Amino acid sequence: MTPHSNCDSALQNHLLATMPICEFDHISPFLEQVSLTAGQVLNDSGDKSEYVYFPTTALITLLHLTRSGTTVGVGMIGSEGILGIEAFSGAGSSPSLAIVQNAGTAYRMRTGAFRAGCDVAPVFRISLLRYMQGLFNQVSQTATCNRFHSVSQRYARWLLESLDRLGCKRLVMTHEQMAGSLGTRRASITTAAHNFAILGLIKVRRGSVTILDRPGLEFAACECYELVSFEYNRLLGRKLSERTEDPGPARDSAEHLSYP
Repeated sequence: MTPHSNCDSALQNHLLATMPICEFDHISPFLEQVSLTAGQVLNDSGDKSEYVYFPTTALITLLHLTRSGTTVGVGMIGSEGILGIEAFSGAGSSPSLAIVQNAGTAYRMRTGAFRAGCDVAPVFRISLLRYMQGLFNQVSQTATCNRFHSVSQRYARWLLESLDRLGCKRLVMTHEQMAGSLGTRRASITTAAHNFAILGLIKVRRGSVTILDRPGLEFAACECYELVSFEYNRLLGRKLSERTEDPGPARDSAEHLSYP
């Protein structure tokens, strides 16, 4: 793909959609649309990020890799956010392993162009700071969830968080991948999925899960889902579960941003 191709569809990403047109015009020439495949590694832990990514239809999982080789998910990024926020903060290197959970599209730009764009985009900087706080809250709450809540509760939370960011009811992910994200055994995920299927909450097919009963799944999840969602909704000024397929033109002002 070439920079500045199909930039209207870039506005499916919430952070880009919040930019006034004058700010978006500064960075749009440097946006490159890319197709991401399931299992693709975008960043490794400790690597210096070459690009930042704004997902539109793809879903990215952030994983922590232990010395023993096991993984545990610490967060996820979809159309609400950005992968590579450390470039904005000046940290430079990625703290987590970033892998594409669900294939789809994203827009990327080189970190140098991203930092330069932030210097002339004050509204965008505010959105990035608020998103950074939401992501930090998600990572912190996920750590608490992994320590104190059951596999079934964590599985329900992870399905709901994925659903919110993808905007569709079908998630493409194997039990083995889900086990790696939740830091548990594959058999535990299989049991949780089987129980939810019996209750009519989900339909399981090889390599995919379809959500049938969202309210029932919310009831099965722990409070962590509601806490993280509330904070994102407060900070970003939108409900993650109400993904906009056609966001329209970027705003001309910052009036739509709320300040607590």
